[in-house]
Amino acid sequence: MESMPREKIEEIALKILYSGDIIAKHGTSVKNALSIINTGFDFQRTSFVMQVSKKIEPLCGYGWKENGPNDSANVIIEIPREFFMDLLHMSDIDEYNEWIQNIINKDMQQTVLDNVTKFEFIEAKKSGSFFVPPSFKAHIPQEFIVGAFIWCNGKTYLNLKEGESALDNLNFIPNERFYLNLPSEEKNKLLDEIRQKLGIEDKGKSL
Repeated sequence: MESMPREKIEEIALKILYSGDIIAKHGTSVKNALSIINTGFDFQRTSFVMQVSKKIEPLCGYGWKENGPNDSANVIIEIPREFFMDLLHMSDIDEYNEWIQNIINKDMQQTVLDNVTKFEFIEAKKSGSFFVPPSFKAHIPQEFIVGAFIWCNGKTYLNLKEGESALDNLNFIPNERFYLNLPSEEKNKLLDEIRQKLGIEDKGKSL
C-alpha cells in the first residue's frame, strides 16, 4: 500500500478532530484493523488510549510496538458531536459545547466512551484441571469506528528517522458505516438502542 500525500492525511485528521471530542486510538495489525472497521472493536482489556489533544500527528501516528513494518495500523474510535446532539436531543451547538466542556473539565472522556460500549461479564469456570478466572469482554459498535491509518513505506512509529514525520508515511482506510455516514433510519435505530441501554428519553438527561 502506498502512502497518501501528507496534505491528504492532514485533511482527514482535521475532519476527525473537528467532528468530535471523544476520540480514542488503537494500535494493531493491518488485518485486525480491517476486521474492526467491518465489525466493531471487541476487546477484553483496556487496549486503546484517549486522544485528548487536537494535534494531528499524535492522532494519525499512534502505533503499537508489537507490530512491525508493513503490518502496523492505527484504528480511530470516535463518538461524534452529531451523535451526542442526537442522543441528548440537543439542537444548539452552544448547549453541546457547555455539556462537553463539563465532561472534559472532569476528565470523563473515558467514562463517556464506556457508556456507549457493550460490556459482557464472563463468569469464572473450570476447564479440565485449570481454573479460568472471571473476566469481561466489551464491544464498541462499528458505527463509532472512523477508520484506520495504515503505516506505509516499511515504517512504524518506532523506526522513523530523525526529523521524519509520521504524516509522510500513512494511508487511510475509511469506515463507510461510521455514524456520520449512515442514513437517518439507521442512525435512529442505533440511537434507540443506546437510549434504552442508558435510560435516556428526555432532553437534559446526562450520560
